[in-house]
Amino acid sequence: MRGKRLIFHNWLAENGTGRRGYDAGDGRRSEDENRRLQHIRDAVRRAVDCLPLEYRELVVRYHFMGESYQDIAARSGRKSYKLAAMHRRAFRRLRKLLALLVVEQYSISPPSTGCCPVCTSPRRRDADRLIAQRDPAATWRPIIAALRRRFEIKVRSPQVLIGHEKYHMSQKGDHSGK
Repeated sequence: MRGKRLIFHNWLAENGTGRRGYDAGDGRRSEDENRRLQHIRDAVRRAVDCLPLEYRELVVRYHFMGESYQDIAARSGRKSYKLAAMHRRAFRRLRKLLALLVVEQYSISPPSTGCCPVCTSPRRRDADRLIAQRDPAATWRPIIAALRRRFEIKVRSPQVLIGHEKYHMSQKGDHSGK
């Protein structure tokens, strides 16, 4: 283990248990606690296995093997600041993949990662129609202005609408205007 950073397995074994499940006084874990910890470890392994290869490699090397960004950057040829950004993206995915486990095991609701302002609007169907009618060759500026003016939906950047169009409209099928 390098520096003061904990390796993930140690965290699970030492800090992930709280005080529940220990036998009185002798410090050994009960059978139920061992099963619970194994369930958590298995879920984390499955979630890490679901990550794209480059994210998975970074998470394993950083958390399981205890390497620093500089060590990983030297071996991979990437800049350490890019590894930090990749690490944030990997953990966003892990948070989503493990959200149900956190609720189930710890009764903690994960913090909101930022809701889509279009999806949370009471006038979503109208907004989706407006977005679907946009000319693909045109800019998003008139759509953003219309969303603010007509539906009081505050969108700060076109990326929000691009993400909404890509991920949310296609799931619901609302982009067809039906």
